[in-house]
Amino acid sequence: MMIEIGKVLKENRKKLKLSQQTVADQLNIDRSTYACYEIGKTHPPLDTLVRLSHIFHLSIEELLGVQHEQPLIVAESAPDYDPAVVTDQELAILRKLRSLNAASLKQVQDYIDRCLAEQK
Repeated sequence: MMIEIGKVLKENRKKLKLSQQTVADQLNIDRSTYACYEIGKTHPPLDTLVRLSHIFHLSIEELLGVQHEQPLIVAESAPDYDPAVVTDQELAILRKLRSLNAASLKQVQDYIDRCLAEQK
C-alpha cells in the first residue's frame, strides 16, 4: 500500500472546484503549506487529515488511498445475493455514483427509493 495523499487531495479539490487557497483557508493554514501536501513534499498532521476528510467528504482511508487486501469479487452475474459479489453492471454504476456531487447523489438515492417503493 503506497499512500498517495497528494494525488487524492488534488483530484478531490478539483472535483469540488475548489482552489488551493479556499482549502487552505478552511484549514487555517498557508496556501503554500497545502500545496506541499498536494505535491507530496510534506504530509498533513492527523488533525488536518480529519478536517480534510470533512472538506472532501471522504473517509480517512479514502483520503489516504488505502485499498483493502480483499477486493470485491466481480462476476458476470450474481445468481444469489452475496454482498461480496458485484456484477459488471453494478460496478459500472458504482463508478458513476462516485463521480457525483452530494446533491446529485441525493437525487439518485431518492429515485432508487421511489423505484423500490413502486415494486412493493
